[in-house]
Amino acid sequence: MAFLQGVIENIEDAIAVLDKKGEIIYENKKIKEISLEIRDYWVKLKKEKRPVPIKTLTTDNRHFTGWIIPRYHENEFAGAILSLTEVTDLIRVQKQLMENIRERDALLRELHHRVKNTLQLIISLINLQAQEADKNTRKAFFDIQNRIMTMAIVHEALYETGTYARIDMGKYIKRLVDNLKGQFGVQNIKFGIDCRAKFNMETSMPLALLINELLSDLLTHTSGGEIKIKTKETEEGHQLIISDKRPSIKVARGMDSFLVKALTHQLNATLREKTSEDEVKIIITFKELEYKERI
Repeated sequence: MAFLQGVIENIEDAIAVLDKKGEIIYENKKIKEISLEIRDYWVKLKKEKRPVPIKTLTTDNRHFTGWIIPRYHENEFAGAILSLTEVTDLIRVQKQLMENIRERDALLRELHHRVKNTLQLIISLINLQAQEADKNTRKAFFDIQNRIMTMAIVHEALYETGTYARIDMGKYIKRLVDNLKGQFGVQNIKFGIDCRAKFNMETSMPLALLINELLSDLLTHTSGGEIKIKTKETEEGHQLIISDKRPSIKVARGMDSFLVKALTHQLNATLREKTSEDEVKIIITFKELEYKERI
């Protein structure tokens, strides 16, 4: 008994025993250092006759967590045992981590803001240069401008997530389509977007550029109809399917371009085409890429 009392007296946890009136009848060395205010917990315990968790108790600039547990003598309520563990250092570290996260988020917001502004500046410079170029050169400038705009939209989508980790491809594709419709002056083509997937930046950027290339190629045929874009999960990973159902469509010529092949390779994806009398279906099968250390 003396041994057990010695252990309780010198343990790191703050322990007290209360009688059935809530008065302290025993307290160890640790709890004597604390200015206690546990009335609310005591009232709840006496009413409910069950252990009550003390999630946070702050006193004298110190933080504790623990339990107040009912005790019984011969099946009658006889008071409670209070047990508190100090978590001051843990709270301090937690606050420091939260401050570090806020600083990191602020830096990331600034970084993405500057990236976006830089991309917009490049787009404007290309636009100015294109005004002095001949027809073929303007077309090349237009294609470059469109690709940079695609990257800017990805960064904007990433910036809006707040986590800087995963991009909502549904929102991205909608913005991309709106941008391409303006670029190509498309009015008579319906778009259907069914995409609930979110991917990391490693996957999203090449996938976004690939979608841009394929849609840009399809929009060179502007005879009306409907283009559908959807994603789905398969046993092989993910599939992105672009269906172009228009009377004049025959084949997606952009699939053979060097850039499309390079982006497909970067994604470790497979790209195939299914054609019928009035529809071209482009199917991209891929898995989400893992981040690779670059430093």
